[in-house]
This record gives sequence, structure tokens and C-alpha cells, in this order.
Amino acid sequence: MTVAATGSEMNGNAVISNTQTKQKLAISNPILYPKFSILDPLNTITLPLNHTLYGIVDILSHVFEQYFDKTPLQESILQDRFAESIMKTVIEVAPKLKEDLTNINYRATILWCSTMALNGIIGCGKQQDWASHQIEHALSALYDIPHGLGLAIVFPAWMKYVYREIPERFCNFAKNVFGLENETDKFKLAESSIETLENFYQSLGIPTRLSQIEIEVTSKDLELLSKKATEFGNIGNVKKLSDREVKEILKLCM
Repeated sequence: MTVAATGSEMNGNAVISNTQTKQKLAISNPILYPKFSILDPLNTITLPLNHTLYGIVDILSHVFEQYFDKTPLQESILQDRFAESIMKTVIEVAPKLKEDLTNINYRATILWCSTMALNGIIGCGKQQDWASHQIEHALSALYDIPHGLGLAIVFPAWMKYVYREIPERFCNFAKNVFGLENETDKFKLAESSIETLENFYQSLGIPTRLSQIEIEVTSKDLELLSKKATEFGNIGNVKKLSDREVKEILKLCM
């Protein structure tokens, strides 16, 4: 591995892009698992800052897709604690790595987080969601932006749209990952966690709005993006999203 992001060193997932049709489609199959893989953080040392940071967003987003779902909290206690540990570690180490890109220990930690984020462990027994990835695939296929950058824009918007469906999970996120205890109202606490995530991305210099990367979504593009994201039917599990609802999330991305 030369990039800490996808976790493909220990999973059976891949994405195929068709630049002519502007499609990015995910595939997953056990036969795609590597028989063995080598994770040497030295191979990630020369990765530039922007793609290092986009990889970090991808790692967190993989955890989010499995953590934020409708599985009853009492049924996924251990999986959720694993997930929270990965998130806390990435959030702690990312600013240090940004300031010292050649630090082998920070590189190793982020690389290990990447592997653990999407190797099946934290998703065991979980319903999972994956709507944000499908929306982002449509976005980056059309505008040719890095996947991690797209996720930094899409995920907070998705969170704002669905958090009332699973407020308790967002409260756990607020308390156990960010240490937020300043609100007693569960919805306000959930909102605070999303704001804190956006502030974290922005503190690293990662845009969280399309306008910040000078992309203006036209009404025609909005229609195309929502159709592409839902071309195989409604997406997500926390809240089943139609093309109409995907449009509303995309508006929050602007």
C-alpha cells in the first residue's frame, strides 16, 4: 500500500470509473480479498499533504457508514466501541501528521486505522448505510474531484439531513468521540457533533462546501447527480433516499 485510505489491503471492495459515461460504480466480492498484503508506512511518506488529508477523510467516512445505522445500540456495543476508537485515533493523529508528514509513527497509525476501518470487523452485525458514498461517487464522477474531498463535503450534509432518525447514535458520537457534554437536548447535541466534525475538517484545511472549491451546481447538474446516485433505486438505510431527497442533501453541500 502507498496510500492510507481505502483499506483495500484487507477487504474485497473496489470502484470502477467510466469517464465516458461519468459513472463510478462500486463492486464487492470475497474473491477480491488479497491473500496477503504489505503495509509499510515508509511507502506512504511521499504522499502529498492534500491526498494524505483526503485519505484521512475516507478512513473516517468508512467508519461513519458502519457506525451511523439503525442497528439497536444494545446489539452493537463492541462494534461501536471499536469504531469510536478508530475515529478518536484518526482525529488525534491527523493534525500531528499534517505538521510532520515524514513522521513514520503517525504514518503507521493512520495506515493501520485505514485497514481496521473497512475490513469487516466494525460492520459485523450492523445494517450499515453507504448512501453518502453513492452520492459522492456521482459527484466526483461528474466533477472529477478526489473521493476523500467529495466525502468531506457530502457526509456532513447527509448527517444534517438524517440525524433525527438516529439521534442516540449521534449523541454517542458527540460524547464518546468528541467529548461533548454541553447539551442535554439530544437533537442539539447531535447538531453539535456535526458542527464539530465540520470544524475539524476545516481546521485541517479541508473544504466542506462545493462553493469552497469553486463548483457551482446547476439545476441540470443537480438533476443528473440525483439520478446517477439513485439509478439502481433508493439508497441508504438510516433513511431511504429517493432522487428527490438526494437533491436536498446536495443543496446542503453547496
